[in-house]
Amino acid sequence: MKVIKCLTLILVITTAMFVANGSAQNSLKSIKVDGAVNDLKYSPDGTLLAVATSKGLWLYDAETLDKIKTLTRHKKAVNALAFSGNILASVGMDKTVQLWNSDTGKRLNTLQGHKDTVKALAFSMNGKTLASADNNMLCLWNIPTGTIKKVVEGGWAKANGFGNGSILVLAFSQNDSKIICRTAYTRSVSFVDPVRTEIFNESYPDLRRGTGRSFSSTLFYYTKISALVLFPTSGETFATAEASATLGGHTGEIEIEDINVHLWSEDKKGPKVDTNHKDLVNVLALSPNGDFLATGSADKTIQVIDVGKKVLLKTLDVHENEVTALVFSPDDKMLVSGDANGTIVFHDVSGVE
Repeated sequence: MKVIKCLTLILVITTAMFVANGSAQNSLKSIKVDGAVNDLKYSPDGTLLAVATSKGLWLYDAETLDKIKTLTRHKKAVNALAFSGNILASVGMDKTVQLWNSDTGKRLNTLQGHKDTVKALAFSMNGKTLASADNNMLCLWNIPTGTIKKVVEGGWAKANGFGNGSILVLAFSQNDSKIICRTAYTRSVSFVDPVRTEIFNESYPDLRRGTGRSFSSTLFYYTKISALVLFPTSGETFATAEASATLGGHTGEIEIEDINVHLWSEDKKGPKVDTNHKDLVNVLALSPNGDFLATGSADKTIQVIDVGKKVLLKTLDVHENEVTALVFSPDDKMLVSGDANGTIVFHDVSGVE
């Protein structure tokens, strides 16, 4: 009899835990958009959320999650977003850079000059310069006139020493003296002097040293930096996500062997942060106060890391498709994630410790 009561109690507790967990999952706010989510950005005041997908660009009320504006100038997929005050910049497959007034939704300017799909952009810290990049060109635009100040052409693949050189991430250093670039299918980070418009790689050499080597005629081992994010509160401190993999020459199959997240300070690579990701980290996001780093992976999960302690705090497993976009709200309380199927989820991280 006691055994039956004990088993019944265990069943009740287990069921309660399951229901509580399910309720927590179901209580998460979410929205569904058309297309794969490519980027998410909050306005500086936190009142708006801009959403870029393979199908379009929208502005949402960050509080009510109501769609308030549809920005329709891009003819194809919108790849990346950046805010400076109430100016929203967007780039896409149509090779253009669009500038919008986020308060009114009115288009301010169309910047033309790229010859290929534009995949990355960033405003300088002072808001006077906008950088945008395609496969072979980095353009520096004067804001608000919309004229090109400088152009850096070609050399990305050569500068990084590996594969496709398309720039996927751009960030200005805190004093606007450098532009930090992460390129596709490479194992390094490039730096651009925005005044001299020169590419240089003298910093962070460990990102490029000894990671690509052939073991046989049919096997190749490489390390790819799959994501990069600049710390918002310090000069040139940034985080990288790296994945080591083995590629079979005949089969073309890729086996992911190791996934590392590293926190860099100045020119020194810090200790890696252990994660439980089973596939590439597609995107990184830092909380505005610099305390938390979020990783979004092709394994459909999100992990939240304590930057100071360099430990994993929490794993969020709510998406049914790979996570492709992440952003923290300006007040550090909300983490927003988007996936390849157009689902955007709002996670309350105010209590994460």
